[in-house]
Amino acid sequence: MGKSLQKIAKEIIGKSITIQSNRGGHGYVIGSSVNITHATVSTNGMIRVNNIWSLYPDEFSYGPRTKAEIKKDIASLQKEITALEANLEFMEETGLEEYDETEVKVYQTLKLLKQDNLSDVDKTKLIAGLIKG
Repeated sequence: MGKSLQKIAKEIIGKSITIQSNRGGHGYVIGSSVNITHATVSTNGMIRVNNIWSLYPDEFSYGPRTKAEIKKDIASLQKEITALEANLEFMEETGLEEYDETEVKVYQTLKLLKQDNLSDVDKTKLIAGLIKG
């Protein structure tokens, strides 16, 4: 017999789980890692993690992490940090106290248009990338 739901919920707190499947309809991306700060047992045989989604125990794995997994997490977090730093820089440059993604895109577009070292084709591609997000 496998571990009880209570035991699994207790064991995963403070750890990172890897999403393996999605038969329960949670919103996590398969293959992604999720750091667990809170886990409780739901009445439907699922474990509610971080007060967001509930997962069946067979939808995730946990245990020792590999160097590759940790490096992947660091790279992902570094991209997020870089994006947040760019948002903060924009807010400081413009004197805004609240972030507005539309204003950021317009501002970045104007900055790209001022760059004389880029061709119109390069500018078009970069602006399209900004619009797409």
